[in-house]
Amino acid sequence: MINERAVSQALLTQLKTVVGLPQLVVDGGTAYTPNPTVPYCKEYDLSGDTFGQTVTDGGVQRKDGIYQVDVFTPKNGGKWAGLEACALIQTAFPRGLVITNDSQKIKIKDASRSPVRYDNTHQIITLSIGYTALS
Repeated sequence: MINERAVSQALLTQLKTVVGLPQLVVDGGTAYTPNPTVPYCKEYDLSGDTFGQTVTDGGVQRKDGIYQVDVFTPKNGGKWAGLEACALIQTAFPRGLVITNDSQKIKIKDASRSPVRYDNTHQIITLSIGYTALS
């Protein structure tokens, strides 16, 4: 059986290895109040039940998911800071990387970047990191 908690913890632990990562708001950070002059990131594990579990012929359970990281950089800081932060995160999640936590294996499929969008104070770039959990 896929251990969802172990999957989320493994992805978060891998994200925390990024040197130079802006302030990290964990699990969406609903109580976090952003400072308009400070960059930050929010992380979400979007595994849910949208992606059903399957079992291979060899008896291995597989479940696909998306690990999302939103990178927020101040609007007046230019686009490069956000793109640089995204590049740092993407290097921590290369295609084929296998992460293990509590005997739960996660294989990274890809990492893609969204176009830049804006809120009142920050520009936002979303990284979507596709993965397969194997058990």
